[in-house]
Amino acid sequence: MYLLQMLAVLPAAWICAAWAEGAYHRATGHDSDSILSSAALREMHREHHDHPVDASDGEYACMLLAVAIGLAVALAARPTCPKYARGALDASMLVALVFPYVSWALHGEFHHPETPLAGQGWFDYLRARHRAHHSSGGTCNFGITSPTYDLLHSTEARARSQISRHTSAKRRE
Repeated sequence: MYLLQMLAVLPAAWICAAWAEGAYHRATGHDSDSILSSAALREMHREHHDHPVDASDGEYACMLLAVAIGLAVALAARPTCPKYARGALDASMLVALVFPYVSWALHGEFHHPETPLAGQGWFDYLRARHRAHHSSGGTCNFGITSPTYDLLHSTEARARSQISRHTSAKRRE
């Protein structure tokens, strides 16, 4: 039963993590009205947009701290979790541990032309999405490892015409 729960919850937890990644990225790096945002985080993120390869990992350090706090709370609550639900809780914690590293590692590879991942269809697709995010001035494609957030919030842009439409709409706001 435990393994079945884990297998059932893992895909849903991964999709939720992909959505949270886009929401976190948009709220902390691009939305000055967000309660999650601060001038320091926005400045770090702007520095990344200006100099993608040289930017610090400060934003990821903040994200990893949030993940660590969430995991500590989940681990503290685990003994009180009914045995029939522990597989689901453990699957969620596993995704919470793995997803930030995957996001950080892929994001770093997007900005390095000599990556061994270049030429892989899935990687080239995600890299193109991320480049569109940078070239739009941060008005679209907030998801780093998947388009989940952007598809749900209509911020997905693939073609230049879509990117310019997102940029124009942002200027009008």
